[in-house]
Amino acid sequence: MSEQMIDTSQAEAYERWMVPAIFGPWAEKLVYFADLQSGEHVLDVACGTGAVARAAAKYVSPSGTVTGIDLDAGMVSVGGALAKSADVRIDFHEGDATAMPFEDARFDVVLCQQGLQFLPEPGKGVQEIYRVLAPGGRIGVSLWLPLEHNPGYAAVLGAMERKGIDASSGQRSFSLGNEGRIREMAVAAGFSEIVCEQTSRISRFASSQEWVEILASGSRSTGKILATLGEVGLAEIIQDVAALLADRIDGEGLALPMESIFVLARR
Repeated sequence: MSEQMIDTSQAEAYERWMVPAIFGPWAEKLVYFADLQSGEHVLDVACGTGAVARAAAKYVSPSGTVTGIDLDAGMVSVGGALAKSADVRIDFHEGDATAMPFEDARFDVVLCQQGLQFLPEPGKGVQEIYRVLAPGGRIGVSLWLPLEHNPGYAAVLGAMERKGIDASSGQRSFSLGNEGRIREMAVAAGFSEIVCEQTSRISRFASSQEWVEILASGSRSTGKILATLGEVGLAEIIQDVAALLADRIDGEGLALPMESIFVLARR
């Protein structure tokens, strides 16, 4: 597919709404957790529009390199354009995280933010990451903890279910935040020195309405469903969510705690 034919509208919406509100700040946390060093060669798996890749570039430049890979051509296209406009050198690839087009032992660090849970076979993805890591290299992964640890998402998905809407695509985001399962996959792939750390941050929004509208505008999973509801249906979801999150409103608006598990392991 030529670059001119790639539909980047969803990727542009994701970058505009989801990255500043959620994934940009979490990317900074993941990169800090992975303790990147100048000169390292880094791969961002399921990179989206490159929030993690751009954060990583600040640590490994100028002698290090950053590469991003995502199955979505629109995400890759937008990520490349953003890096170019910011004069940040990142090599973006469209490709499958379970069969990456890279030689063995190419990278010092592989990062993956909220991506493994969407792979048909997450364990196979971890094995592929092991393959492209150099001996002694490390993997840094973040995964949402289950829904009960992320009340903002729980409120939206619950409101959808009460309207008879299939919310399974949104729930998948929270399907892999289990330390035991993560350790099992990492050990099976050959990793050692596995460290798991639960971490949280407060994301702020002007209101519950803004929170739902951001998801509707930019989310790769939940947004696709919300966008089909029409004005009346979306208003009903907003009303339901506002009632559920009323106790999380303070003088600065809506304060949503979000929790992830970070995993660091060595090849």
